[in-house]
Amino acid sequence: MAKSGRSAATIATAKQYVEWCICNGVVAYPASYESVAGFITDKVRALDGSAKSEANMVSSIKVFGHHLNMPWLSSAAQYKLNKIRSQLHLQDKVAIKRMQPFVRSMILELLDQGLDVDNSPYDLLVATIILLGHNGLLRQGELLCGIQVCDLAWDRRTRSVTIQLPATKTHRSGAGVQVRITDHAGPSAYKFLLRWCTSQNLFGKPQQYIFPRYLHGHRKTGPCFDFRQTASKSWFRRMLNKVVVGLGFNPSMYSGHSLRAGGATDLFIIGVPYPKIKLYGRWKSDAALVYYREDIEVSRSVANAFGLGSYNISEDYEFGRVGVSTECV
Repeated sequence: MAKSGRSAATIATAKQYVEWCICNGVVAYPASYESVAGFITDKVRALDGSAKSEANMVSSIKVFGHHLNMPWLSSAAQYKLNKIRSQLHLQDKVAIKRMQPFVRSMILELLDQGLDVDNSPYDLLVATIILLGHNGLLRQGELLCGIQVCDLAWDRRTRSVTIQLPATKTHRSGAGVQVRITDHAGPSAYKFLLRWCTSQNLFGKPQQYIFPRYLHGHRKTGPCFDFRQTASKSWFRRMLNKVVVGLGFNPSMYSGHSLRAGGATDLFIIGVPYPKIKLYGRWKSDAALVYYREDIEVSRSVANAFGLGSYNISEDYEFGRVGVSTECV
């Protein structure tokens, strides 16, 4: 079975499933209602009743069986299994742990106090990745998908850059999707990406990755990068954790998705219409609403509307500005 995409997680779950079946004297493959239902029920119990990952468990068992050329459950068995799965979700009282948004005020503090982008190429790389994830509402997988120099189309007239991404979470087929990043007042992804590419002499090297693999450099020679490989997810996680700790926050509450969440949150706060946020963030459903984490903003807007008998978007904008400017230079 080729290890690509989520196959590592699939194999790990399938291995746990097989081990469970052996311990309980049940045949693992071909899968049966008794084996799958028993496994996921015990796993949910071990997770204190959280059924939020049961769909991934069932999918992994099914996919692994497919690669073994084993048949999946019969229609009757699937019907019985779905009833168990529904019951597990109804009994799930475990709160969803949402990661905190990495908002613009945090980025400004980081640039002001934490990173020396003028003298450290490593710090410039970190700032560029964080700003691009935030300004472009990019998922971690999109940031680290292996963007090359040839995937960037610069437009100096409009001070924007269009990034060609491969197939993504919401665009699984075709030529992928394009994300346009336009410059704005203050630190922006456009400015930092241009600065990074210029400082590393990337123009004219179409096959180089814009976010390279970091090779631990010596104190005298400084950081070393390998532009023939893209930055790893493990490095990204360590880097982000270090940044979050430096800002005085709990790293367990932040992930690579926090940059996307932070960008969406900032756009909601300053009053950008939801349809535009949804379109810019490339959401096909209304899932973008979960990125609006500022409960006090929502509460105040609702109270204001009830009190006045109308809704005034300008008052919301003034209340939630937090120093974010959309004015282009």
